Amino acid sequence: MQTIAEALGVSVGELLAPAITEMERLHAPRDERLEPALLGYRLRKLVALHVARTPAPPVDRAVRAALAKRGRLLAGADWERLLAGEPTDVTSDDLRAIADFFDVPSEYLLRIALPGVVDLVDARLEVEIALAETGVGIAARSVNAASAAELLAIAEAIRAAAPTERGGTE
Repeated sequence: MQTIAEALGVSVGELLAPAITEMERLHAPRDERLEPALLGYRLRKLVALHVARTPAPPVDRAVRAALAKRGRLLAGADWERLLAGEPTDVTSDDLRAIADFFDVPSEYLLRIALPGVVDLVDARLEVEIALAETGVGIAARSVNAASAAELLAIAEAIRAAAPTERGGTE
């Protein structure tokens, strides 16, 4: 390497710089973008919870307004395509801002699988949706300490018991 660098009149570092830069780019951590259909599914789940919790304003406007406050613009058509599970030009930074709006880890919208995170977020969302749909309340401490499997069982139990508790028939 030294001989080649000297023959070219450059240092070894200068000679290797393009190769080092390319290797760093190839091995840099990056987001594993979700398939549009899976991203749409996860977003629809977040929207369902938001709607169940917050009757006003429409969620699309609330999301776009929250992103605008962070200097991010999201067109209504892009939001609709995201929800429909269609490809968009929405950036990872936009998805991080959307995740912040819904108060979930950004990995939930950026990665296909992240051990423990996606299953736990999905399970917590199921419990929260069940609580919002049925009007049942439980202590937050008990939800935060539960595993994904326990949370899914809690959500199922809430949905099964809610009609009886609200005066329905079994």
